[in-house]
Amino acid sequence: MFSQLPDGDNRIQAIEISTTKDPICLINVYLPSRGTDKGHDAFRATLDIKNQRSSSSQFTHTHRTEEKEASTPNEMNSIFKEHFEKLAKTNSNPSFNIDHDNLVKIDLETIVIPKKKAADVDGFTAEHLIYGGTELAEYLVTLINNIFYTKHVPWIIKKGLLTPVHKRDKDTTLPSNYRGITVISIICKILELCIRARIEGTLNKNQNKLQKGFTKGASSINIALFISEAINEVKDKNECLILITLDAEKAFDVVDHIHLFWKLYHQGIIGSTWLLIKELYNKTTTQVKSQGYISETFVNEQGVKQGGILSANFLQGL
Repeated sequence: MFSQLPDGDNRIQAIEISTTKDPICLINVYLPSRGTDKGHDAFRATLDIKNQRSSSSQFTHTHRTEEKEASTPNEMNSIFKEHFEKLAKTNSNPSFNIDHDNLVKIDLETIVIPKKKAADVDGFTAEHLIYGGTELAEYLVTLINNIFYTKHVPWIIKKGLLTPVHKRDKDTTLPSNYRGITVISIICKILELCIRARIEGTLNKNQNKLQKGFTKGASSINIALFISEAINEVKDKNECLILITLDAEKAFDVVDHIHLFWKLYHQGIIGSTWLLIKELYNKTTTQVKSQGYISETFVNEQGVKQGGILSANFLQGL
């Protein structure tokens, strides 16, 4: 038996599933209610990332951890730096070396660079490259081709500038309630665009057909339809349905690099491209920008940059 628990907003927020008087399971879901558009609109609103971004720039006058509390801008920046540096650390970082050949060179003729984005840690934007002239374009082609040939990525383009962005409806005083959005070097962004052009087709071909997250042309609404149809079917049959939802907390921040490289290799990302991706994530560094301050640099031992070109593709591969 299904019993809808009212939440005051004309949509299902919790479903009690039971075949007896005692409930078997309580499940929190968000589904459009029947007979009204209000619930449907509310459901769609939960999937609209723009709503979250519109209020994501909130900051507080204090930040606190279990050990200390900060009230000045410099102290708060230091707390953010400690928080995101801790996320970037692993207990161990073993090597994972596999020899490959099949070196490939690539040019930039078909690469589309996103415009009107924030400047990187060195103050450069896409517009600097777009309007830099023919000589700069030729230099970049040579540089990117040399990186592909040698599979060596200069440390200076592995730098990232991380900005803490508040998660809506969370306590603003806790650093853990901020997601770190990283602006990578513009040259690294071009390199990642080139790599993505080589791996995207392979990852899409091997992706689970039921996965819709981080998938071009797909939406979580498709999965919501499957869930609502399953609920309707078990209601008609008077059967029990147990739905378990998992949230990969800090998904971008704590991806294990060794596991990532292993998954990419077994999904068909091999040879020089695989080695280049491994090098791209070797000893990357981050600085935290907040409250008008920029922190000292720390090394990322795990995680993918939330804001990097390849990050969504890597999570798609996992």
